[in-house]
Amino acid sequence: MLDEANKFHPNIKLVRQIGRNAPFLDVFIQNSNEALITSVYHKEAAESYVAPFGSDHPDHVFRNTVDTAITRGVRYSTTLSQFEEEIRQMKLMFFYNGYLPRSIDRRLTKLFSKYLSKHFICLTPPWGPQSSDLCAGRKFNVIGISEVRWTGKGETPSGDFIWSGEDTTHTRGVGMLLSAKAKKTLIGYNPISSRVITARFNATPFKLTVIHVYAPTSASSDDEIEIFYDSIEHALTQTPKKDIIIVTGDWNGKIGSDNTHWESVMGRYGYGDRNERGDRLLEFAALHNPYICNTRFQQKANRKWTWASPDGVHKNMIDLVLIQKRWKSSVTNCRTFQSADISSDHSLVLCNIKLRLKRRCIKPQQYHRADVSQLKSQKVREVYQTRLVNRLQDIDTQCILEEHAAKVEEAIKEALQATVTTTRRVKKPWISEQTLNLADEKRKMKQIKNVSAENGQLYKNLCNKVKKSARQDKDNWIQDKCNEIENGLKIGNTRQAYSLIKTLKKNFVPRITMIRNQDGTMQQSKEGVKQRWTQYYSGLYKDEGGGDEMVKELEGISPSYKEGPQDILYSEVEEAIQTLKSNKSPGSDGITAEMIQAGGEQLTHEIHSLCNKAWHKGVIPEEWGKSILIPIPKKGDLSECANYRTISLISHTGKILLTVLLNRLKRHLDPYLSEEQAGFTQDRIIRSRKQNDHTAKTHI
Repeated sequence: MLDEANKFHPNIKLVRQIGRNAPFLDVFIQNSNEALITSVYHKEAAESYVAPFGSDHPDHVFRNTVDTAITRGVRYSTTLSQFEEEIRQMKLMFFYNGYLPRSIDRRLTKLFSKYLSKHFICLTPPWGPQSSDLCAGRKFNVIGISEVRWTGKGETPSGDFIWSGEDTTHTRGVGMLLSAKAKKTLIGYNPISSRVITARFNATPFKLTVIHVYAPTSASSDDEIEIFYDSIEHALTQTPKKDIIIVTGDWNGKIGSDNTHWESVMGRYGYGDRNERGDRLLEFAALHNPYICNTRFQQKANRKWTWASPDGVHKNMIDLVLIQKRWKSSVTNCRTFQSADISSDHSLVLCNIKLRLKRRCIKPQQYHRADVSQLKSQKVREVYQTRLVNRLQDIDTQCILEEHAAKVEEAIKEALQATVTTTRRVKKPWISEQTLNLADEKRKMKQIKNVSAENGQLYKNLCNKVKKSARQDKDNWIQDKCNEIENGLKIGNTRQAYSLIKTLKKNFVPRITMIRNQDGTMQQSKEGVKQRWTQYYSGLYKDEGGGDEMVKELEGISPSYKEGPQDILYSEVEEAIQTLKSNKSPGSDGITAEMIQAGGEQLTHEIHSLCNKAWHKGVIPEEWGKSILIPIPKKGDLSECANYRTISLISHTGKILLTVLLNRLKRHLDPYLSEEQAGFTQDRIIRSRKQNDHTAKTHI
């Protein structure tokens, strides 16, 4: 086992000694004279180190060993896969020394929770399958991306990518790719410009603000440089003082390796020579007191430079990570990974920081959509009606309205859940296995492309093959969708066919979660955005008193109605149920029109009873009065509430009562409508009315 352990790490040599022992990374534990001690044996590439233990207590040994192992494992591992292998060896070491497996996992989870890895990279989206595979194979929380070249600003529907770009041109742009954990802790973000974006996360001991930037190139004017740094300073002033601030990105400036007179903002381990843009960056750092993490740790040259020219001759360190000076001790490592294949002339920069992200909210409830299309089957519908009748019979119809409505709703849901299965949308990736394999070959070839000219040509050929294969996969996916559309039209399934057509034709619309307040300031936090929408809709639907005056005016001119309030008839409820539209989203109660229409006579009687209770008491159940307001973007600035139109999703059970009342009003109103009245009148269209008038004037 020792021989195998000595093979997988280039900087470590483990030596067998007398006593109870086991191999592990660069820490070796042995039992001598009933006392636990440690020894570390390195090759000449690394310095010797002995982990200090405060006592021989097993918990102290475990904690100190893990801390030492992680710190040195990150520093001396050449790839993340090697680091994961070292962690596995660490588990084996504790297992062979008498620790229980369950205890090992529990303690490791507790100790690892304080280590947060942040990977910041610079690449040019749209990224392909190889970039997605990169993120899947590496542990990260936040990835900063420069030169995104996406227009507009916002976030993807899944919420894992936020960006800020130009309005019309595909230039510049910055963004952040978030892990599942970081996405849950995100408080808000602010797309300041196409060169600066900020994001705030809930963390301990303080909240974390990440600012990602893309600096102007050396060809830009001094005025543009000053505007860029002014926008960063504005972002810093808007950040709460207690926050931990990290600034990352492509600075397009070389700070060099000489830190003379700049010891307070950079370390001794820089790279290359300094230029004018680098001097401006150091002046900015000296003014705002951040520290450049890339220069703090001694690394090999290929772990320092972050950009290489196309010919591979010129290499610079221009992608930098800055952190507040008082938090620089939390940074455990900062290095470049040249092996990461991100299809860019920049390299992946990784920064490990001791920090813990803290979830802001309770895990959301998982909703599974029932496949109501199964109710079209006569056999399934009969089973559903039988189970529904058994549950409705237990309801006391003499109870109060609110309780009665809740019991009917619960009976419908339970009967449906016991009858039909749930559906889950599975998004099939359009990329093929062949393309992914080519991307893996390209990633391996990238590490040796500079060895010879032949390898460089092979790497270029593989890049072209990956692009060509990805385009072919996309064409095949579109062709498959077209075949599905054709088959759907042949069998008469027009709904599915037009749904697929909409999928192919629709353009990408970013999701905007930031909304401006009435004073024009940007509201970033989720709670603040909710309050702003509540304020906007309250003002939009607020009755200023004109409604009451209109009612009084109508009462004065309306004909007298001598009949008293009549009960709602069973036939009226039955007619209203049949007119409910299918394939419509439910309200807050989750009950669809199909569930009511397939309920049978017993459910119709229950709803009839509910409608009469509400009609005579003049109140409706609370659930019937709830609406789910969905803002749909229109044109213009989507950070303005006024640039959205709204649809409301209300309870289908409540729609039945509304339909009954509407039909009654129509019967009394229709005799008073003139023939010329076309607006807001059923079976009359304003356009047709205008066409008829034009025809009459022309031909008569």
